[in-house]
Amino acid sequence: MSLRLLRLACLTAVLFAVVDPASARPRRAAKRWFAPAPVVAPVSQAPAASAPLQQVIYPVADLVVPIPSRTSLDVEPLPRPASKDTFAECGLNPWGAAQTPSKLLPGQTLEHQLMDLVTSTVASSTWSTGGGAGTIQFYPLSLSLVVNQTREVHDEVGALLAALRRLQDVEAAIEIRAVTVAPAAFQRACKQLNITPDREQDNAAVAEPRVVGPKGKRWTAFLDNCQVRELLNLVQTDRGTCVTQAPKVTMFSGQNTALEITQERGHLTALQVNLDVDSNPTFTTKQAMFATGLRLGLNPVIAADRRSTRVRIKGYWCEPAGPVERHATMLTFPRQGDDGKEEKVPFGIVLQKPTFSQVRLDQDFTLPDGGTALVSCGVVPTEVDRDDFSACWHGFWTGEKLTATADRHVFFLVTSRIIVHEESETPTAVEMPRP
Repeated sequence: MSLRLLRLACLTAVLFAVVDPASARPRRAAKRWFAPAPVVAPVSQAPAASAPLQQVIYPVADLVVPIPSRTSLDVEPLPRPASKDTFAECGLNPWGAAQTPSKLLPGQTLEHQLMDLVTSTVASSTWSTGGGAGTIQFYPLSLSLVVNQTREVHDEVGALLAALRRLQDVEAAIEIRAVTVAPAAFQRACKQLNITPDREQDNAAVAEPRVVGPKGKRWTAFLDNCQVRELLNLVQTDRGTCVTQAPKVTMFSGQNTALEITQERGHLTALQVNLDVDSNPTFTTKQAMFATGLRLGLNPVIAADRRSTRVRIKGYWCEPAGPVERHATMLTFPRQGDDGKEEKVPFGIVLQKPTFSQVRLDQDFTLPDGGTALVSCGVVPTEVDRDDFSACWHGFWTGEKLTATADRHVFFLVTSRIIVHEESETPTAVEMPRP
């Protein structure tokens, strides 16, 4: 009986070990040996296929045709007539007005500068010049660029050309008025409008013959539209006031332009005597030409925020300083008569000696959009018409006006306005009326 119980207990223990392994006695883990994993060399992946090139034509006539500009702001001093080189022009980059202008041939364009700018700014390593596959060519017949590049590069090229065109959307309009008025009337107007000098400087000395410079100092003040209107109304109460309105000049930023409003006058200033083979005198008169009026060089530079303009002005204003002096000259020359005797032949001529008042401008100031600068240049003698009884009687009988010399104060009004051709519109909420 005891043997049967022992066998039953052993069989029960074996069954529990098979059904529930956790209750059985843990077995010793057998040692296993693993071979090291083999080292596999990395396989280089095949390069991805490059993006296809697309050909796009860009019209760039407005970007390669140079803007006419002068080499400098220096002009011929008045009363000297203008020479051929006074208004010599050169080419200025439309997209880089601050660059130094260079002398260009007639009809020459700036395609090389534009292509260099594109290839050096937009993905420089993708062009043929940098080892890439992209190409750029210029066709002069249509003034356009033919570009072979990927779509991503084309987007950048279009953005660059659009940015260059935005530089041409902004221009500066300069308006200049030259005013001569009696010194007392000018001082009275400045005192009434409370105009005070901002910058004072001495006038340049005049070393040319027949030219008289201004007296006093040159100063600058800045006015608004209301002050300009009131100033012109006050100074025009004087009958001797003269306002010269120059044409409005519209320029690109950085462009040099010359403005001339002059009148040439001829005066008999010299007499030349020549002797022929028989020692007979011949007379030749010499007539000199003098230019009076206004001759200026202008250069505006618009600020990046498009709110102000830096204006540079260099030039001259000139008018007759008074009536032309006349000198009667009598000359006698020996001449052999028909009877063989020597006789003296008189010759008389009236020579003219004109004098001119000259004002020199060399100003550099910054104006807000629509602002005006008053440049006072001092007092100069000018020629004015006489209105007394004797002058009227003389004009009635001879038809010639008598003139005199009077002091006049000369000042300039320089107004700058910024013109933007493409403005960004901001939508505004408008409430529609109910029916």
